[in-house]
Amino acid sequence: MPERARALVPDARLIVLLRDPVARALSHYHHEVALGMEPLSFEDALDAESERLDGEERRIVQFPGYISVAHQHHSYVARGHYADQLERWLEVFPRDQMLILVSEDFFADTPGVVGQILDFLDLPPMPGDAGFRIPNARSYVEMEPSMRRLLNDAFRDSNARLAELLGRDPGWPS
Repeated sequence: MPERARALVPDARLIVLLRDPVARALSHYHHEVALGMEPLSFEDALDAESERLDGEERRIVQFPGYISVAHQHHSYVARGHYADQLERWLEVFPRDQMLILVSEDFFADTPGVVGQILDFLDLPPMPGDAGFRIPNARSYVEMEPSMRRLLNDAFRDSNARLAELLGRDPGWPS
């Protein structure tokens, strides 16, 4: 929670890395399947999400030590509403203590984004080519176009609010 983080480390430099929420939801789903935590199909898991998460965010906020297994493993769409999450953090931390990045920029120009991070942290640049690679990349069947359209619609308003917070369009399909 932002308030606890601010109380513990008020001068923290926060780095936020955001991924296209539709791609993130599918990746999260496949991760949970690989862990054996998700028995449902992607479509059924999305249909079950609201029931699975009912009351979980309230409990997380209300009870500081509460760990929500449901939220951790089944929040495919909920976690993709980045504007809601960022607004909570920005209520507690000044904007200049946050570096908000887009994963697709990181994938396209890893050395450049790492340079931004080092600059934000007041660290010296890395010498030469550090041999960056993208770890943990899995391949899996893409979702049906109709499901992608449905999810793009579900994230449209949140992504518009996010673009306002970032001062730029993150470039995700809508």
